[in-house]
Amino acid sequence: MAAALDLIGKVYEDRGDNSNALQNYAQSLSLKREIEDKDGVATSLGYVAKIYLKEKKLKDELENANNSIAVSREINSSNDVMEAERVLSDIYLAEGNIGEGMEHYKKYTHLQDSIYGPKNTKKVVQAQLNFEFEMKRAMEKAQREKEDAIYRQELIGLAVFSLFLLFIISLLLLIRRQKNIISEKRNQILLLNLIKGG
Repeated sequence: MAAALDLIGKVYEDRGDNSNALQNYAQSLSLKREIEDKDGVATSLGYVAKIYLKEKKLKDELENANNSIAVSREINSSNDVMEAERVLSDIYLAEGNIGEGMEHYKKYTHLQDSIYGPKNTKKVVQAQLNFEFEMKRAMEKAQREKEDAIYRQELIGLAVFSLFLLFIISLLLLIRRQKNIISEKRNQILLLNLIKGG
């Protein structure tokens, strides 16, 4: 439910309806606090802070951004700390406090580099390549197993057809043999009747 409220809030925010966006974000924040979802609380505080910045309610925004950083640090959520640092930088710059704004911007960029920096990017790319390779291998294995299963079914079908054909041929040979025996018996009976009659 809280996630849905965040999505609705985002839609309103994108449409420029900050009042409804703030209302949905606040409801989401309330629900997340009720269920003690600290990660969600940190995220929602960041959303609320962004709306306050747009509405130029800098005191409220500053409080929410600081709360977001505190909760984010408590739960070790670097992404949320990074976003809150960016929001704090924007607040202080909007207030004209360039020193504080730059300090929080430096923290934001440092966190951004540590999260998305070259080493981590390389690790992410390597993990993605490994995942893709494993998926390709798994798909190839599944395809081979499928082909093997089809081959086995075809072999079984061929064996059953061969047995059926052999049965039909045997049956035909048996019927022919029976006809020959019957024909031979009939000829013998006719010959005996001719001998007796003659």
